[in-house]
Amino acid sequence: MKLKFIIILIFPLTYYGCKKKCTEVNPSTIKTWTSVATPYSGILYRLDFPNPNTGYIVGSGGLILKTSNGGTSFNQIPSGTTQDLCAIDFINANIGYVGGNGNILNKTTDGGLTWTNLSIGTTSIRGIYFFDANTGFISGAAGFLKKTTDGGTTWNTLNSGTTVSDINCIYFVNSSIGYISGLYGYIAKTIDGGVTWTQLNTGIKFVGISALHNLHFTNQNIGFAVGGNTISSDSYILKTTNGGINWTRQTTPTNNVSYTSVQFINNNEGYAVGGNVPNNTGTISKTIDGGTTWTNVPITSSRLYGFQLINSGLGFAVGLNTTILKGN
Repeated sequence: MKLKFIIILIFPLTYYGCKKKCTEVNPSTIKTWTSVATPYSGILYRLDFPNPNTGYIVGSGGLILKTSNGGTSFNQIPSGTTQDLCAIDFINANIGYVGGNGNILNKTTDGGLTWTNLSIGTTSIRGIYFFDANTGFISGAAGFLKKTTDGGTTWNTLNSGTTVSDINCIYFVNSSIGYISGLYGYIAKTIDGGVTWTQLNTGIKFVGISALHNLHFTNQNIGFAVGGNTISSDSYILKTTNGGINWTRQTTPTNNVSYTSVQFINNNEGYAVGGNVPNNTGTISKTIDGGTTWTNVPITSSRLYGFQLINSGLGFAVGLNTTILKGN
């Protein structure tokens, strides 16, 4: 199991796709976060490690980086596009999907050596979520949501419940129960494998250019949603304990961080990752009491977008200026 103010600010706000993560029982043993140097330049948006050794990172200008040694080093692999890539999901070390601007949804079956462009219509892809080699979902701008049951050969359009919100994240607790989130604080839930979606009321008034970028559930009842607002500098960490019926806003260490990723390793210990909006510095916030209190982990980095705990002793965060942080 695996584990942009005016126009400029609108686009980064919708660049944060969602990744499924594995929840473990053991507490994290990660002590430090160190920078992994690369000769490449750009913005890194999302990452996916299908196993502890093999990992992929997607970013601006069609950039894809790959590691085969557990993140000690990364090499660029061809992507076949110069469009920004902001969503990724690998089924295993060889089969995976990347998506982004300009109607890009590409698939590889050979570990990124070659890519095939899949026909999806006219949209920008923001989220990718696959259960297995055949069944998966993609999301994008203006409520775009589709499902495939044949490995991406054909896609069926789903009613996401919105034609306004960009859908940034897709997250399934199991094959039936899933959630989507996006622009203006939109959250919806399915209990029939994505056939129908019902909007959830978080009880939070989202103002301006705000979004919920990422979701993570530790079980069918307990889940978290994170996001931010580039105008009011609001930071959002929301928690539900009853499957999304009610949500409680958590107190964050600072109120000018746009959180773009969240992952819990068990019901108590979790991380929310993002960046300070005014000065573009990175933030990793951690809780060990189920989100009641959060503290910032000491790091020095540019603004962070993507995050993944590979296991209890290994994690990665990526972001601006080709930032790659490795936690161990």
